[in-house]
Amino acid sequence: MHPTVALSRPPTRAASPTRRTARRATTAAIFACIVLLGIFLLRGHSTGGELPGPVAAIAGIAAGGLGLAAGGAAGRRSLRLTAVTLWAVVVLLGVAGTIDHTKPVRPEHGDRRPRPAYVPLVVALVGGAGVAAAVRPSGRREVRVGWPGEEVRT
Repeated sequence: MHPTVALSRPPTRAASPTRRTARRATTAAIFACIVLLGIFLLRGHSTGGELPGPVAAIAGIAAGGLGLAAGGAAGRRSLRLTAVTLWAVVVLLGVAGTIDHTKPVRPEHGDRRPRPAYVPLVVALVGGAGVAAAVRPSGRREVRVGWPGEEVRT
């Protein structure tokens, strides 16, 4: 390869610390959702009223993937909005699961397994972290004030 060909590529921008932190938080949230999905499926949460748990975990994985894809895509705003919406669904499903897990088990259900309230709360917290990472990954923006045509130095 000729040396001028390698130098003719456009320079890459280094990611800001805020953007790197958002990527790390999103990656951690995706990993947490994968672990939660595995736990849900191993515990048999795959039918009836237990289905929102795996659905929330799958929505979290999809939201995290969209959030990571929004970092380098041309149509970032729509991807970011979709990611924030999916993370909000994860939060709502986690809160609804927490409320459902605090109710006593009715005898007609037939399922006498313990229902710890902290597991759906973890889902809600992971969703909240995902929302926080997806809402503002770009860091602080510069505000430029001046008359049109006037050069403003920041």
